[in-house]
Amino acid sequence: MSKHTTSSRFSFSSRKLSILGIALVFCGVLVLVVLTLFNREGSAPNLSGHSEGEHDHEHGHEHDHSPAVSDPQVPPRKLHHVWLETHGNDQDVPTRPEGMPDDSVYLTLTGEYDQWLLGTPVEISIPQTDKAYRSIVDRIVPDEFGNTSIYAKPEQDTGEFQRLIVTYGTSQTYAYVSTSDGSYEFHGTDESGWLTPTSSLGSHIDYSKPDVLETRRDRHADTKYVPPREE
Repeated sequence: MSKHTTSSRFSFSSRKLSILGIALVFCGVLVLVVLTLFNREGSAPNLSGHSEGEHDHEHGHEHDHSPAVSDPQVPPRKLHHVWLETHGNDQDVPTRPEGMPDDSVYLTLTGEYDQWLLGTPVEISIPQTDKAYRSIVDRIVPDEFGNTSIYAKPEQDTGEFQRLIVTYGTSQTYAYVSTSDGSYEFHGTDESGWLTPTSSLGSHIDYSKPDVLETRRDRHADTKYVPPREE
């Protein structure tokens, strides 16, 4: 074999080694890039050839239908009261107004109506029957006169309590409670008032007296008719 042939083979082998070295370096760089992306995203790249949607479909959409986990650290909502009963021997209890039914009960308001929101649990006590009902605020309606009406429905379908409506303003408060035992109405200020069964509200009215409308004087009753003057 000649010296020229040996030199040509050596040159060809060196060229192959150079190409092989470049390929190894390229593979090393590619692996380094993949590892860097893996560390940044915190999850392995999807090399299976399937999209994420196909992967979820194969596993029964586990991610879409997983139940929400409630936070045990979140406390339940605070229970509010519509009013507080004032005992009869309390010095703050005023004398029952004249004409007020005997079964009316004096109550003190809590002053918390502005704190009630949709879903707020509210307890309603009826001193006349010694019963208390739980309700949930389901509607709040302010009006253009500065008053706000709060509606509450039964917390559970017990069949006894039916509805609560509280309308309050800057100086007056009205409430209506509907139950299977009857309805009750509260009239008072922004601090206190009287709760009376609706059935008793008309018992103190004396229907033997004429209505106020009938006692009004007609200022035209004694006017004499004057015919128009003929031209």
